[in-house]
Amino acid sequence: AAHPPHHPHPHPHHPHPHGHWELVYADDDMETTWEGCCEPDGYGELSRDAVDGLAEALGISKENPTDAFYDLGSGVGKIVLHAAVAGFAKTSVGVELNDGRYRAALAMRNDVVVNGMADISNRVQFINGDMLDADLSKATVIYMNHACYPEDTRAKIAEKLLSTARSAQIIVAAPTIPQLEASGRFKADPGFLLLPMELYTYGTPLKIYRRVAADTAA
Repeated sequence: AAHPPHHPHPHPHHPHPHGHWELVYADDDMETTWEGCCEPDGYGELSRDAVDGLAEALGISKENPTDAFYDLGSGVGKIVLHAAVAGFAKTSVGVELNDGRYRAALAMRNDVVVNGMADISNRVQFINGDMLDADLSKATVIYMNHACYPEDTRAKIAEKLLSTARSAQIIVAAPTIPQLEASGRFKADPGFLLLPMELYTYGTPLKIYRRVAADTAA
């Protein structure tokens, strides 16, 4: 899971801060700032505070957890683990292609259990594989940062989400996935959710897509 590209900060018209996150109504050309500036060898994840902010923005909490949170390109698993430990998800699943990051995620999960920080042994799963091969049929919230992926791979991801993620009620993505809204099955929230990221000083602009109430694909 490569970190999002270095990009100029958007010029927000109406920022709305909410604790550790910010809703930004960005310029129409914000999407173009993703292109041509990715560093595939770089790596980063949302900070713990950012995951809390994401949950708040999505309306999920310990009192109102989502059934199955999926992180596609989960790296060393920090987002997946925090979603489970904080009670934001009944089950939390990470899919990561990189062997080293996958093994680091397993080790971190074991540390959480061994140290008694949380009983998540039956609620957290890490999968070492390609997200295009992952079973997304049970995912209710999907998070993915695919900024460094080539355009043809992004198109395949969009097709997979629409054809197999039938239980997904919310998809959070960076950069945007216009095919979701074009399908008529999802509606994008206005603006971008700007979240802090570990190791980097700039925020990660995320687009939130929610399944429309009339859709019967789920």
